[in-house]
Amino acid sequence: GWIILSDVKNNQLIFPGVKQIFIKFENIFTSTGLKAFGFSLYRLLISIAFSFFVSFLVMLLYIVKKWTFGFFSPIVKIMRSVPFVSFSIFVLLIFGNKSSPYIIATLVIMPIVIDGLKSGIDSIDKNLTDDLALLDIGIWKKIFQVYLPILLPNIITLVLQIFGLGFKVMVMGEYLSQTPISIGKELYNAKSYLEMDLLIAWTIVIVVITSIVEFFVNLFNNKYRNTVY
Repeated sequence: GWIILSDVKNNQLIFPGVKQIFIKFENIFTSTGLKAFGFSLYRLLISIAFSFFVSFLVMLLYIVKKWTFGFFSPIVKIMRSVPFVSFSIFVLLIFGNKSSPYIIATLVIMPIVIDGLKSGIDSIDKNLTDDLALLDIGIWKKIFQVYLPILLPNIITLVLQIFGLGFKVMVMGEYLSQTPISIGKELYNAKSYLEMDLLIAWTIVIVVITSIVEFFVNLFNNKYRNTVY
């Protein structure tokens, strides 16, 4: 489709040919391009780790006292419902272009993690949780010996799911923030200098990465279902 569109429009600046696009992959796989990719990935991993840390604390309170989630539930709903662009601009104005991508990605990822962990906890057999409540053992023992082993498949699935989404959100956050040494900044520069071939090449890389992650999510989910059933 793109080949036909490129031939019809006959404008290599806006609609570069496939060969021209593939040549630009050389720009991506240079030290500058790989460095931008590495820093974006690093920011994403930090955001994921922080999101899980906070979510585990929320779920710890939920396990101990169910009613505590009533305090966090409105916050999670607000985080999920606020338009991405609105809070991105708000965060950028407050925290600047270096910290904003971390915060933007975290605000998108965290509600998904919290909901995923809560669903996993709620799906645990009530007879098991009732028996645990009667046992005179510490909460940490219950967490590490019972809850975490049961929730492990949910946690792995969540990590895989939010990696693909988080990667796209991180790049968008970097683009809006013009964060130095980032894929978002590379995309911004490509757009500014009308290097559409480079812009498309970066887009292909992002699509390939997210597609690979989605493949592993589906593979893991299918394997887990077969194991369970």
